[in-house]
Amino acid sequence: MHHGAGAYICGEETALLESLEAKRASRGSNRRSQPMSASTGCPTTVNNVESIAVVPDILRRGAHWFASIGRPNNTGTKLFCISGHVEKPCTVEDAMGVPLHELLDRHCGGVRGGWDNLLAVIPGGSSMPMIRRTSASICSWISTAAGNSNPHSGRPP
Repeated sequence: MHHGAGAYICGEETALLESLEAKRASRGSNRRSQPMSASTGCPTTVNNVESIAVVPDILRRGAHWFASIGRPNNTGTKLFCISGHVEKPCTVEDAMGVPLHELLDRHCGGVRGGWDNLLAVIPGGSSMPMIRRTSASICSWISTAAGNSNPHSGRPP
């Protein structure tokens, strides 16, 4: 395990690998797959903690259980870190494809001052395009990609 320098860009896999190899971290490098070893000569694999954390539940309850959560072609759960002008900012795990209204009302107590105060949503990192309130009905990989934004910190889906 390697402790990073805390650069925001290193949340993206290829940038993290570049950083581990003592190179300048930049997202979307020409790297197409993970190397067998980094500059240390040791095996190198980058895994998403969010994905690994759900493995025990999937093994205990079965893949069909996990696939039954969410929407077709967009199944499972996702961690949503909700901040900004909501009553109670928080990080929650909910189904993929959960309607934004439902997500914010159930977990955050809604938008501060009411839904008319919501102008736009950024469904990932600050390098992403915003989704206007009129388009922000569903938080899902599919809908955000179709809405010219995606939750992968600006990386194309």
